[in-house]
Amino acid sequence: MMKRMPNKRKRIGSRLALCLLVFQLTLGNCLLEGQGKGKKPPSFSVIAGTVFRPPGFALPGAEVTLKPEKGKGQQRMISNMRGEFAFRVPSEFARYTVSVKAKGFEKTEKMTEVGIEQRVDVAFELKPSD
Repeated sequence: MMKRMPNKRKRIGSRLALCLLVFQLTLGNCLLEGQGKGKKPPSFSVIAGTVFRPPGFALPGAEVTLKPEKGKGQQRMISNMRGEFAFRVPSEFARYTVSVKAKGFEKTEKMTEVGIEQRVDVAFELKPSD
C-alpha cells in the first residue's frame, strides 16, 4: 500500500495566507496608532483633468503646472498615458491657474476655483504650434 503524502501546495498556500493576514493586521494597527484617537484624517480637495490633442485623442507626456492665486505651493506633473493628471490641494476655498504645455503644441492655461473637499475637473485641448 502506498502512503499518501499531504499536499505541499495547500500547506504553503495556507501559511502564506496566514502571514499576509498577520501583516495586514499589524500594518492596520500601526496606521491607527499613528493617527491618534479622535483625530480625523486631514481633508483635501482635488483638481484633476485630461489633456487632449486634435481630433480629441489623449495627449500623454504633457507638462501640467498648478499655481495658486495667492501664496506658494506650485505643483508640476506629467500627464499619464491617458492624458490624465490630478493634484491634491488643501481643503479650502482657493483659485488656481492650471497650465499645460507639450512639445509641438501651444501652451494653454485655465483658471479654476476649488472648495472644501471638492473635486474639480478641467479638460484641455492643445492646438498644434505653427
